[in-house]
Amino acid sequence: MRLAESPSTVDSAGEDGSRPGNSSGTRRLPTRLALGAGKLLLSGGLIGYLLYRHGLSHERLASIDLTLGAAALAVFVLQVALATLRWRILLAHIGGTRPPFRRLFRVYYASAFFSQVLPSIGGDLARISYARMLGTTAGPIVVSVLIDRGVGIAALLFLALASLGFLAPFDPGHTVLRSIAVVAGGGLVAAYGGCLIARVMRYSRIWRALPSWIRTFIASCDWSLTSRVGLACLMPLYALGHLMSITAIFFAAHAVQVPLTLATVLAIGPVIVLAQVLPVSVGGWGVREAAAVTLLAMTGIDAASALLVSITFGILVLLATSPGVLFWLMLRNRG
Repeated sequence: MRLAESPSTVDSAGEDGSRPGNSSGTRRLPTRLALGAGKLLLSGGLIGYLLYRHGLSHERLASIDLTLGAAALAVFVLQVALATLRWRILLAHIGGTRPPFRRLFRVYYASAFFSQVLPSIGGDLARISYARMLGTTAGPIVVSVLIDRGVGIAALLFLALASLGFLAPFDPGHTVLRSIAVVAGGGLVAAYGGCLIARVMRYSRIWRALPSWIRTFIASCDWSLTSRVGLACLMPLYALGHLMSITAIFFAAHAVQVPLTLATVLAIGPVIVLAQVLPVSVGGWGVREAAAVTLLAMTGIDAASALLVSITFGILVLLATSPGVLFWLMLRNRG
């Protein structure tokens, strides 16, 4: 399936007013600041409450196993490389451009850092700001970033469904299991149902009346989720990236002497990663810890240990993405 619009058509959508321009962006600035402040308060409030309620074992955190910590850092770096490859595939399809992998890796690494330290969509905006450097325009970059997020969540929902077999022994009443099944299953039904509706809409007047960039976005979603490239390449790559995060949780737990089994991590890992990637907090902080404390309690891990694992994981993510500052400076000087 080919896109109905060319890259230049996507970018020109803003010229006829079909996409918000600078003036509307200025008007929305107070709203964005309020949303960013809300996410910051949510992260800080949840972390503060959990620390007050359960405490933190500074001794175990200070005596972290450096070998396992380094293994987790290596996993995160490989994860960025894999994410860069996925993004390159999306850009090639949406914008018809294949930026050099090294340059794209630097941009993605810088955006990964900003995603950890800024509220709202700082990391996504960082990627969009380098459109000219990547040999394309803002339109294809915006669409690719949105698709990158959406397909990543879809792959995570598939993993959440696959994890139910590991979760079942820890949830005899199947209360949590049913909730995850409904959320993950419902999300996937909505995603693939939307693809079917979009295919029907292409033969209607409604489709022709939509702005060109919206048509391109919908067509790209359909391609990413249903094409042979999407199902046989993109989805497995996204699933592998999430499995890397779950592996890093396993390393982080054992680095601070919390003996999580592989079955335990596979049971609760997808939901913890989902809590982290949802754009409702700063870098997943607070929401991730709350999910870890709740889910690990089902497996017999005390709340203080669960909180320690999640905070250790978050610290390792921050350390792993910190070189993004250097990449950002390099790209800025080049620009």
